[in-house]
Amino acid sequence: MFFLQKAGENKFQKYTGSGYSYFELFEFINIYSETFVFGDQSTTEEPSNAASKPWLSTPVPYLSKDSANDICLKKDGTLCVIYVVADQSKSDPKFVQGLQGLKEQFTSKIERGIAFNFMRLDYSAEPEFAQVFKLDTSQLPAIVVLNPGKKSRFLVSQKEHSIKGVEE
Repeated sequence: MFFLQKAGENKFQKYTGSGYSYFELFEFINIYSETFVFGDQSTTEEPSNAASKPWLSTPVPYLSKDSANDICLKKDGTLCVIYVVADQSKSDPKFVQGLQGLKEQFTSKIERGIAFNFMRLDYSAEPEFAQVFKLDTSQLPAIVVLNPGKKSRFLVSQKEHSIKGVEE
């Protein structure tokens, strides 16, 4: 069962839907929210929630000027593991699936310690990011580990391009 209670009210709204997918729950909650969010709305404003920020619900999202702060740059105590490809069509699904597995393996069970965020970078869509890492298309695909702290530092992996190479 799923109930929704607005802050400051004693009345509950019972969810009567048949499924509990993200979309079904979003539609239910959206009806009772203070600000209605249109599912297919295109906006020029900066995205402000998970529905308008698809990278927050993608296991290995693409790094872009819109997503960078949310998934990498404004994350304290985080190392960003970036799979750089020439373009989205060159992203190996098996490799991405392997990164998802590593993400689960490296998810910290405690609040302290270093967190690892895994993401992809499409060189053709975001050449400025790739050029920061001093990469050109002849070096792709590549793995880069970025420490986005006050003094951003990065390392382009020299290991073999495989999940084992990323683990090492």
